[in-house]
Amino acid sequence: MCLEKDVFDECFNRLLPYIAYNEPHRHFIHGDCHPWNILSDGIIDGNCKYGDALIDIVTLDRYMKEFQVIDRYRAYLEANEVLIPHFDERIIGAKLYMGLESMRFYSKMGWNDAYAELRDEMLSLPVYRQVSI
Repeated sequence: MCLEKDVFDECFNRLLPYIAYNEPHRHFIHGDCHPWNILSDGIIDGNCKYGDALIDIVTLDRYMKEFQVIDRYRAYLEANEVLIPHFDERIIGAKLYMGLESMRFYSKMGWNDAYAELRDEMLSLPVYRQVSI
């Protein structure tokens, strides 16, 4: 299966409005944070990307769905009275950003099942609705 231009364009256009939420939150992130890059004492394979830290949370959630990483992270933040501005919008933006990159990679590798699953997940994400920043 090849990367479908109409799907890529749709997801990219969905991402654009969310950039305003993710862009101000720039930190060094791993960018490819999944179980194969985590050791008991830390994270390996530092990709040294710069972006919204929620990108790493979204990536972990994708590879570890059974652990509900995003929900548990939100619960941890709430329990510790840590406010993450526009958490939901930033999560969607991070999912779209990482999803586009992952769809490209899956397509290149010929991982058709992974590509199709992610494509369907991306197209099921909510379309941007206007909220005040």
